[in-house]
Amino acid sequence: MRQLPRLVAETHVDKLVEVTVWRNRTQVTLQAKIARLAETEQASTNAPATPKPPKEEGGVVTELGLMLSNITPELKTKFSLSDDAKGVVILDVAKDGPAAEKGLKPGDVIMEAAQVEIKSTTQAAAKIDEEKKSGRKSILLLIQRQGDLRFVAVRLDKS
Repeated sequence: MRQLPRLVAETHVDKLVEVTVWRNRTQVTLQAKIARLAETEQASTNAPATPKPPKEEGGVVTELGLMLSNITPELKTKFSLSDDAKGVVILDVAKDGPAAEKGLKPGDVIMEAAQVEIKSTTQAAAKIDEEKKSGRKSILLLIQRQGDLRFVAVRLDKS
């Protein structure tokens, strides 16, 4: 992973190169064409996102069987969360849902979804929906439980 950006930077624009990747536990060799990143793309990826004010109410994320809420002082006290806790807190987990299968429980804090920092229930639901619409079968969540961090892949599909 550290070598790839350097190799791309050192390769001439419009050159075809072979790239070997792992797909379904086998190596696959693909042809990739090196292109220059357009200025508008650079500006949009480097521009800081304008933060939206988080809503105070909770939200239900039915795809994962979770009831989420933004972190409030009351929830920090109820679940013994640290003062600097960031993300959304899980209020309830459906017993037969994919989140329960992975051991998520009330009081866990979702800090990231698909490697994107989560700041509100609306953002969490939108990210989960975005991943589902893109055809992903699962979403990677960064969970904080009693000060410990762990990654959990939660199934998105209903099968």
